[in-house]
Parts: sequence; C-alpha cells; structure tokens
Amino acid sequence: MAYTKGRATNTGEQRLRDMNESGVAMQILSLAGPVNYRFRALGELPFHAPELAATELRRCINDFVVVGAMMAGSVRCTGKFLDDPEFDELLSEFEALDIPL
Repeated sequence: MAYTKGRATNTGEQRLRDMNESGVAMQILSLAGPVNYRFRALGELPFHAPELAATELRRCINDFVVVGAMMAGSVRCTGKFLDDPEFDELLSEFEALDIPL
C-alpha cells in the first residue's frame, strides 16, 4: 500500500479499510497506534545502555502489544554495532523471548 502523507499516520478506520481491501490481516507499526488486534508495534530501546535495553525489552513484550524492536545501523554516536560483546545479554534476551530485531 502506498500511503500519501495524510494516510501514513492514520491508524484508524481508513487504514483498516485499506488493509481489508488489500487482504492484509495485521500490520506492524514503528510507532504505536491505538490498541487493536490488527495492529502491533515495534519497540524502541535504549541501545546505548544494553542492560537497561534488556529490561525495557522484557517490559515492552510483557506489558504492551510490542512484537519486536528496531534499530538503525550502529548504536547512536557510539559507533558500536550489535556484534560488540557489550550487547550479548540484550541479544540473548531477544533469543529467549523469540522475537525479531
């Protein structure tokens, strides 16, 4: 579905109509919208603090309709990537919860 500027942030009835017309059962949103069984969200974690990120990941999965997390490239201005040993605990938590990053 190609959304125009106005539709890109609409998680209400128009989005549901578009999903129905296109045969889409569920959408994963990068920004949480209204609680709805057809919408899920990706969490944003404080990757610059891996231990806190692991705690926040558990909270997002257990308390909200979050189904995974997202990040872009390296971790903020640290220049570190996820293969740095500092992120082992956090990556183990993703594996334990069986959710995507």
